Amino acid sequence: MPITLAKIIANTAKTTFVYDGEPVTAEYWPAKITEKTFAALQLFVSSADDGDIVSGFGSLNETLADIIKGWDVYEDDAATQMFPLDAARLAELPILFRVQALSAIIGDMRPETFAPTAAKTPSSFA
Repeated sequence: MPITLAKIIANTAKTTFVYDGEPVTAEYWPAKITEKTFAALQLFVSSADDGDIVSGFGSLNETLADIIKGWDVYEDDAATQMFPLDAARLAELPILFRVQALSAIIGDMRPETFAPTAAKTPSSFA
């Protein structure tokens, strides 16, 4: 049976980073990190040189909103309402927090993270 793009994108991974002494876990879609993602991030980097930092942060926020499925960041102290993964709302979070989230996700994308284990590997590939 052929694989579909929807099935490829459906796979998720989790990573955890520490912000202000607190662990933050994010679940993300590794398959959504593509050349387009890096092009958007390049806009973020180059916007500082061009003096258009606002559009650069917009690019960062859109990237995060697109690749993160969920996280344990909450709007309320009771931790019942997840902080929305919406580009406009992400602008409310500290810049360092957003950069650390992205760095943790990119850093988590090592080949060994996604390599099948021996138990999962079909015998024809072993």
